Amino acid sequence: GFIALLILLPLLSLLIYADPSRQVSLLQSDEILSALQVTMITSLTATGAIFVTGLPTAYAVSRLNHKWRQTVDTLLELPMVLPQIVAGLALLLAFGRNGIFGRFLT
Repeated sequence: GFIALLILLPLLSLLIYADPSRQVSLLQSDEILSALQVTMITSLTATGAIFVTGLPTAYAVSRLNHKWRQTVDTLLELPMVLPQIVAGLALLLAFGRNGIFGRFLT
């Protein structure tokens, strides 16, 4: 309930206080339409990629025996647990100029 309120309240204030003619003119702007197009393409691509990879992965993990299921489940949850700065640092250490794989990439 509270989170829905946090999402809906700003949207309601936009509908109440924003000038409708300004909103229409913004939706006719090439820059806004381009930004909306990029947003839609990105979100649909991400949704498709997640669906194509996530569904088979979830099915495979559900079929694993208990020992391997726990290990694979932990590996799949790491991106949600690790802060982005730690993940970025790990990528830099791995793929940077002096990283483990970076030497072979230059």
